[in-house]
This record gives sequence, structure tokens and C-alpha cells, in this order.
Amino acid sequence: MGISKTVFDLVDKAISLTPHGEPDGLIMCEFGQIEIREDVGINFTIAKKYFESIGVIHTSFDIAGKYGSISVDLSKPVKSEWQGQFDIVTNFGTIEHVNSSQYWAFRNMHELCMRDGVMVHTLPLAGTYKGHCKHYYTTTHINNLARMNNYRVILNEIRVRNESRLQSLVCSILIKSFDNEFISEEEFKKCTLM
Repeated sequence: MGISKTVFDLVDKAISLTPHGEPDGLIMCEFGQIEIREDVGINFTIAKKYFESIGVIHTSFDIAGKYGSISVDLSKPVKSEWQGQFDIVTNFGTIEHVNSSQYWAFRNMHELCMRDGVMVHTLPLAGTYKGHCKHYYTTTHINNLARMNNYRVILNEIRVRNESRLQSLVCSILIKSFDNEFISEEEFKKCTLM
């Protein structure tokens, strides 16, 4: 999906909420090698390049390993040396494409994020983006995930990206308030993932 004008403000809001509070020196993990859409109106097409230009220490994980990303299969546990190392972990349209284990994709996000760090999601809303991916979401899923993992919900709303194409997103900003372990796979299934 990438970063469009519809969700670009999430980036600034999320950065302001991190323990670092500003982009310079912020340590970010991006799921996927994300593009910035033309409607945002900045002179970057690859998010990694934009974030680095504003001082962010940026790492992206993408199974393809292109455009400076590290080849990582998010459906499997990530390396332990990466866990708890990031002020912010973003998912601008990647997790819904992880076919084999949604559990590990969300758990990896939790484990990569440091305590008091921020997690940002833009996910396809159930009933929209027909044929885009295998998984679709609701705000209820994110609320349940947050409650079960002791996250603080800053934002969890539906945003229309393209009315004519029936494209809407679940946009969420969550703070990992505690260093608790991620919920079990059985508990995760109760989050009403679609």
C-alpha cells in the first residue's frame, strides 16, 4: 500500500510520541520496503530515503531484500539481537501480505519495539481492497490486540483512502507501555483476525 497523503500525518504523530520525540537520531524499523505515494507531495519515492534524510536511523525488513532492506521472513521469529532495539516500528501495508503466520508478524512487531516505543499500522479494512491480500482487519482486532498486550491506544480509526475504489484503512498508533511477553498464539486467534 505504501504511505499516502491519507496516512502521512501518522508518521509525524508517531515520531512525536516516541521516547526520542523527534526524527533526528530516532531508531526506526519499517516492515516492508515502502513507497511514498505522489499525493504526499515530497521528493522521495522510497520511505527509507525520506526517513534517513530527516535524521532517522532506519532499518527495513522485507522478504525480497531490495532497496536497502534486510531480507527477513516476518512469518518467523526475528533475530534476538534486534529485539527491543527500535523506538518505532511501522507497518504501512506489509503484514497483510504475510501469508503463513499473522501471529509471528504481529509478535515480531511487539518484540522489535522497545518499552515505551510506538507501533504504527495501516491495514486494509475488512470488506475493502478486494483481492489485495489474504488478510483484512477491523478496529476491533486492533483494540483486542492492544488490550491483550497492555498497549496504550493513541489512535485506532478507519480512514478512507479512495472512495471510488472502495479502499479504506484501519490506522493505528499503539504504545508498548510494558515489556510483557506477547500473547500466545491461542490468545491471538481470539483477536478476531479476519
